[in-house]
Amino acid sequence: MLTVERLREQFRQTFARVGKPIRSAGITSLYGLIVSSVLLPLYQAMSGGPVTEVEKAGALTAAGIGGNLIAGHLARWFTSVQPEGTIAADAAANSALRGELDQLLERLNALEIAGATLADDDRAWFAATLRDELDRLGNLPRHETALAKIMKIRVRQEVEEIEGEVDAGEYADGTPMNLKVEQKAKVVRKGGRLRGPRIN
Repeated sequence: MLTVERLREQFRQTFARVGKPIRSAGITSLYGLIVSSVLLPLYQAMSGGPVTEVEKAGALTAAGIGGNLIAGHLARWFTSVQPEGTIAADAAANSALRGELDQLLERLNALEIAGATLADDDRAWFAATLRDELDRLGNLPRHETALAKIMKIRVRQEVEEIEGEVDAGEYADGTPMNLKVEQKAKVVRKGGRLRGPRIN
């Protein structure tokens, strides 16, 4: 039986596989890639036998993620040459469908999970590129919190690395090294990537 937790774990595994390398020229839409990675295991599970659109929608509803419009598009998306591009084009043209897809991504915390699977250098690029795409689609406000969480992962790691550099000794001016490190960490926390309180 489909559950939100099972779909999350399937998505994590699928995106970790298809999202590498994330900057591949073959990936035309990060939004479409995330959605297709969420829905691919569901589509594959339903491809083993005759499943009506009502049954597909029922499976999505049973998992707590709704999806009447999504269910009606699954077969066309995953038989297209480039599913992520087809998904992105349909989402751009249909606000109701885009709303269902956004609800699906929110329900599964898909953006945060996707960001967490990436290497440090790719994560900032991923968040910035996805932000631009969401802005063009018109659904950026809905995903601002998720994008901020992705960037917090990066900043938290940078701060931990900086604060771990030294914790004793003094510089020539007499300033304790650990104070200098803390000042440097504050610069990272307040830098262009993220503004906010200290991350503990």
